[in-house]
Amino acid sequence: MSGMIVVASCKGCGLIKKSSSLETCKTWAAPYAKQRLLGGCPSQTNKVREVKETKIVNALKASKRAAKGA
Repeated sequence: MSGMIVVASCKGCGLIKKSSSLETCKTWAAPYAKQRLLGGCPSQTNKVREVKETKIVNALKASKRAAKGA
């Protein structure tokens, strides 16, 4: 057996390899470890992750702008 059996949150992923009676992951040897440690598989194809953009503000420049009146 080249990989471990997939967990319930892997169902529907495109990387699942179906053999006779087992479903294993093509990418990861232990998919349960990725789910447990990372909170989700980094290679999941069945879920879309949201990308949150944050704007970093330089405090020194912001205070100078505020003092200038701009």
